[in-house]
Amino acid sequence: LCGRQRNRRFFLSLQDLALFRCHDWRQFVTDHFAKKHSPILLSHLQFIFCGLLSIAVSMMIETTVIGNIGLAWAALAYSGIVSVGVGYTLQVVAQKNAHPAHVAIILSLETVFAAIGGILILGETLEPRALLGCSLMLTGILVSQIPLRYFVKSWGQTKRTQIQSD
Repeated sequence: LCGRQRNRRFFLSLQDLALFRCHDWRQFVTDHFAKKHSPILLSHLQFIFCGLLSIAVSMMIETTVIGNIGLAWAALAYSGIVSVGVGYTLQVVAQKNAHPAHVAIILSLETVFAAIGGILILGETLEPRALLGCSLMLTGILVSQIPLRYFVKSWGQTKRTQIQSD
């Protein structure tokens, strides 16, 4: 979906950008409601809404064969129970007491964690471009956590040293 290639060039489509925005809004809505309501109830409501919406979209744009659902039951059960059921529930519970900016930073590493999991668990390999992207994301997040006062303090000391030497 994200980062498709057209004529060997990387690009993002309008759908990719819409997906990013939906992910951001889900974080904001979860942060707002998790502080006021039970995180478990909120997680259940997200799970039900996501399931119903997925079924509706599937009926409109896909040809679903009931026999194929039976063949894919293990993958469907894993993604439904572990990924959505456990993962999103833990996320909502943790997000209840966390600062929204910290949550956004941690969740932005979701693709990096997925890539690491794919390498460790599934034995997948990443192209140098993907490794560079993961490295840049991780570096950006780590740099964003350095308190600004360290930069301001060192810049001020450098400026004073230059003024004194002149």
